[in-house]
Amino acid sequence: MPEGEVAVGELGSAELSDDILADQALPLMYGVRCGWEAECDRLRNSFAAAIRMRMAVLELVTKHSLLSRSGVAGLHDYPDTVGEAVQILRQRVSKNGKSSLAENIRSRFWGYVIKDSMLISTSNSELKAFERRVRHHVKARVSRAEQFFSYNFLGQDLVVAIAEFVGYKYISRVLMLCTAFSRDDGIKKLLPHLSVRCIPGLFPHCTESIPGIGHCSVVNKNTQVHLVVDLAITGARRPGINYSTPQHATEAAGWSEDPISIREERRLRYIDKQQLRMRTFDEESTQCERFRTRLSARRLFSNEVRCSVTLVYADTHQEVNTGSPNAVISIPHSMAMRRSSMTTYTARDGVPYPAYTALNVMHLSNKHSNRLYKFKVVATGWYTGVDVGLQAHEMKKTLETYSLPFAVVSTKKAFKRKRASADTAR
Repeated sequence: MPEGEVAVGELGSAELSDDILADQALPLMYGVRCGWEAECDRLRNSFAAAIRMRMAVLELVTKHSLLSRSGVAGLHDYPDTVGEAVQILRQRVSKNGKSSLAENIRSRFWGYVIKDSMLISTSNSELKAFERRVRHHVKARVSRAEQFFSYNFLGQDLVVAIAEFVGYKYISRVLMLCTAFSRDDGIKKLLPHLSVRCIPGLFPHCTESIPGIGHCSVVNKNTQVHLVVDLAITGARRPGINYSTPQHATEAAGWSEDPISIREERRLRYIDKQQLRMRTFDEESTQCERFRTRLSARRLFSNEVRCSVTLVYADTHQEVNTGSPNAVISIPHSMAMRRSSMTTYTARDGVPYPAYTALNVMHLSNKHSNRLYKFKVVATGWYTGVDVGLQAHEMKKTLETYSLPFAVVSTKKAFKRKRASADTAR
């Protein structure tokens, strides 16, 4: 393995956490590398301070009726022209005038006005200097005939290919290049994400041609669908990196070899074996030049992520028959007793296992104008974040994904279609 490269299993949790949470606070301003983003923040804060000071001046004028002709609070006898307004204001706040305005209010007014003028003047000067530096930078870059790393110039396909070549460790930096990069869903899919595993026979049950729909993945109504949901990363393989998911060294990996263990440890060990046995499925097959690796939720969040499943239309992603008294998804009794399986699981020695459930889809596609369906999976995880006041507390992160589109058919009709095909062949 080349120096500097690491295996996926050896990647620290800090880097992965930064990646999966990067889309919550992406800096969308241009110029991260040149430090111009910080400059933009300073300019924005400077103008914001000037605006707050101006609002304080206006609030003081309104509260004490400094623009009123009579000076009586609540009486809206305002001047008609700007010149008249300036004259009235000078009379009210001038020390030599006959105004009855209190000295502390007069001093506060002039202090606000002077400070606001200084803030606006400073902010405008900094903005003009910043604009000059930007123009000089762009002019110098054009004169050197450099090629811009432009999203519009490269196109979405090429941008995603470049992001895959960069690798999963630097996807968050690619998203920070500019606004267009940060909004690209293809690049975001290279971050750690939810993924519905495709295992033919479990989900989908098969692939065939359906009248009125065409060739598509098929789920039989009267056959259980085994839905396996991983927290994973995917992308293009690069030489020198090990993309295999960590596996158990032995069946008892992570547990004490002492046969005389305490009762609680024996109970936990039994639960661990049951969880592993229930969640062991074939891996989703991928192309040789691509990889798909499971991750432990414990490396990203403070606990395992809990998933929920709904049935939606493939074209609109709207939920099927919302509010209908007829159940869209039926959970078998065997799975109703194992609701904890819809939470991801990490074994004692750190090997990740998926969330899993078995269900039946009760609505046929031909009852819904031959529309295709998808499973929508939403997962919730908690992590330690920092709020505006720099206080650390638990924050929620929601992940969602969709399965591949499929049609729901009756098993009897599927048998008739196969029988008819066999008779035609004879």
